Amino acid sequence: MPTSLKMIVRRRAVLAAAVLMTVLGAGGAALRASAPIPAGQARLTILYDNTTAREGVQSDWGFACLIEGLRKTILFDTGTKPEILLANCKALAIDLNKVDAIVISHPHADHMGGLLAVLEKHSAVTLYIPAALALISESAARSAGIPTLAKLAFLGTKIIQVDKPVEICPGARLTSQIVGANLIPEIGLLLETKAGGMLITGCAHPGIVDIVRKAAAWRGKPIEAVVGGFHLMQTSEADVKKIIADMKAAGVVRCGATHCTGAAAIALFRTAFGAEFIPLGVGRVIEF
Repeated sequence: MPTSLKMIVRRRAVLAAAVLMTVLGAGGAALRASAPIPAGQARLTILYDNTTAREGVQSDWGFACLIEGLRKTILFDTGTKPEILLANCKALAIDLNKVDAIVISHPHADHMGGLLAVLEKHSAVTLYIPAALALISESAARSAGIPTLAKLAFLGTKIIQVDKPVEICPGARLTSQIVGANLIPEIGLLLETKAGGMLITGCAHPGIVDIVRKAAAWRGKPIEAVVGGFHLMQTSEADVKKIIADMKAAGVVRCGATHCTGAAAIALFRTAFGAEFIPLGVGRVIEF
């Protein structure tokens, strides 16, 4: 089969598989966030975001989401304000005591502000953090509004400092700690779904395209879906369009841009991906 035809066949197969990933709207989120998860499926629920996808929850600058249905329940980031995180969980009937693992994408307050509140109620989890967090001094952490590694260890939580790809459980792996030109260390969460690989990012400070490419290299094949913050608020329209083109060239078929991506950039992603754009916001549920 000619190479060009193989690429067309593969792309059609990916698009066909993508329909297996269901994005529930406002009404669906209200009804399904705490409903039983169908056998063989998993669920991602947005707990903290700049916008909301249903009534009864609060928006705020920051990001957090919950992955259920795998062998372990995973909390990815914890937002900025613990009271908002906990209120949103209550509104969505999410029991954080059922969380087995917590992942902190990078050491910024809008992604780990709610961490201590969660651990103080439920410390019997495994906490995955970028290895560079250990290098942050107490004074620097206090200034940034984040807990130090020593403070986290004091709670008795099992802590894994991530500096290379690591598996949380079958179907969920973390990327290596990636550091870009701005020197902010970050890790992403890669999920294996029926619709392909889904990469979750907190802010993508090292560059979303670079993270996608490295995650694909570790996976051994392209990443089909990417959701989370892309940190493009100050990026020009031309550069955002180039990033979108590079993501598509890397094999990304579905995209859910939110949080620090910025409204203008999100609009460009929505236009570029069309029906394959994944709307997010607090309360949004994605079943896969």
